[in-house]
Amino acid sequence: MAESDSKSNRLSPSNSPKLKQRSISKHQLDEGISGLDRSFAKLNTDESESRRDSFLTRGLSRSQSFPNLAQVLDGDFSVSSDESSVADVSSRSNSSRNEFTTPLINRGVKPSSAELSAASNRNLMPLFGGQGKGVTGLRNIGNSCYMNSVIQCLANTVPLADYFLRRLYKQDVNRNQTSVKRNYPGELVEEFAAIVKALHSGQYRCISPKDLKNLIGYYKKAFANFEQQDAQEFLMVLVDCLHEELNKGNTNKAKDLEKEIQSLEDSCLPIVTVGRKTWDAEKLRNDSVFIDLFQGQYVSTLTCCYCSKVSVKFDTFSCLTLPIPSGVMSCNLKDCLQLFSKEELMTGSSKWKCPRCKEPRDARKKLEIYKLPRILTIHLKRFSYEGVWRKKLETNVDFPLTGLDMTDHVRGPDKRPTYDLYAVTNHYGMLEGGHYIGFCKNRYYNKWFKFDDHEVQEITTSKIKSSAAYILFYMCYNPGNSGYD
Repeated sequence: MAESDSKSNRLSPSNSPKLKQRSISKHQLDEGISGLDRSFAKLNTDESESRRDSFLTRGLSRSQSFPNLAQVLDGDFSVSSDESSVADVSSRSNSSRNEFTTPLINRGVKPSSAELSAASNRNLMPLFGGQGKGVTGLRNIGNSCYMNSVIQCLANTVPLADYFLRRLYKQDVNRNQTSVKRNYPGELVEEFAAIVKALHSGQYRCISPKDLKNLIGYYKKAFANFEQQDAQEFLMVLVDCLHEELNKGNTNKAKDLEKEIQSLEDSCLPIVTVGRKTWDAEKLRNDSVFIDLFQGQYVSTLTCCYCSKVSVKFDTFSCLTLPIPSGVMSCNLKDCLQLFSKEELMTGSSKWKCPRCKEPRDARKKLEIYKLPRILTIHLKRFSYEGVWRKKLETNVDFPLTGLDMTDHVRGPDKRPTYDLYAVTNHYGMLEGGHYIGFCKNRYYNKWFKFDDHEVQEITTSKIKSSAAYILFYMCYNPGNSGYD
């Protein structure tokens, strides 16, 4: 008890030794704080270096449980030689994880302005938890279902998707500032490529195409708002804008052939000669992956009913618009094709000024397909105007899922082009209050999926045909039999 009291007395404040007070100036205090900061900084640096050395010694790599979005959008895909397959995002092998190699940096290689601009502004807003490769939805950002359905159909166009997944577009971007409307040539292409890569990565349940929509709105103001638009019009604008940024054509060379073509069209040369020269001139002026895949050729023939003078004109198309027979509840695609090429009489105010007669004459006009593209996009003309009102035909058009034989509907050098369906853009309801949904055949699983904005689900082939079918996407599986190829 005495010993305990003794310890208690020694620790009491009254018995503790008095500390000598020392005044410290403000300058000395500041120097002391700075010294402590330097000491802590050195400790943190030493600790960081120690942790870095420990990291390199262990050879740890990025966890694959959380996907690297930057890697996917930068296109780090390992693509097999088979055009119909795209491999998963490549990862390091286990053997290389135990080695550390100092990266070689080529500072002479700089990213393009389009890459920097698109990458700095991109916000795909991805929702993780993908259902598989090519099974990713697109967020509706305000009546944007028309855009979402078209993007899904294009992203499921195998040769076009491979073109972007393999980054082949990098070497084709048009660097001519005068040929594009944006400050950075290729900005739209980069944005579209990022969406295609994300859709095929298999890592996301859905993403947002907001930035792509903003860029398209810059090209055409109608798509800058949040109102419902026509999917076929959007498809044409998107394809045209992407083509312009990838166009390798030479307008000056094309002009040299134009005068020759004008004289050829009124000559007695074989139609195949005129058609070929017209096509060559068009290829000189417009040359891109979209021309190679989507562009076909029309031939229009006018025959004077008085002197039998014949005039032949050629033109190109990237989407074949087919009329639907009116007054019927159902028809098939061949009925639409026959109606498209039906001869019509030009009379009254529509008379043709015959170059031989030198005055307006009644004439017979016939429009025919002359050259088919590899990707045949068919637009069923469901909407028409009656005064100020827009009317929609709900006719059920039957179309084949496989083996569409176009032999009887092509006048030109095509032999036996045969097509298989791989995507459909559907429209439900009226234009002002309707809704677009895409049906696409997945290349990885060989199954059909329904793309309803952000929602994606598998469907059976029995669900593909309906009166809602609006745009049909066919691919030629014997491309050597199409056109001048």
